[in-house]
Amino acid sequence: MAQKRGLAVAAEILRKGATLLKEPCPKCGGVQIRYKNRTLCTNCDDLSNIEALEAPQPTEVIGKLKDLIAAKIGEASLLLKEEKNIERQTQLAALLLRYVELMEKTSTILEKEQP
Repeated sequence: MAQKRGLAVAAEILRKGATLLKEPCPKCGGVQIRYKNRTLCTNCDDLSNIEALEAPQPTEVIGKLKDLIAAKIGEASLLLKEEKNIERQTQLAALLLRYVELMEKTSTILEKEQP
């Protein structure tokens, strides 16, 4: 009964623009669909609240990107500290510079989005 209800909800989501995927769910082997940039299983995922499947807000994505860039700056800094090869140091310095530029851009975008 629950499986039929899940398929009925999946059919409704398909009518709203989802795509049926050929790959089965890696957890249960169930039918998977792609909706609003998310892959969902008709068995494993709760499909009853379609509105909850909305894509994340741009500021949320930019915030996560900023966190990722900060982590990469830390990683590249540690590599640069240990590197003896001048050419590799130059490459790492250029990479760090690019990360800093991206960090500034993400900060600017987030500041513009703040009320």
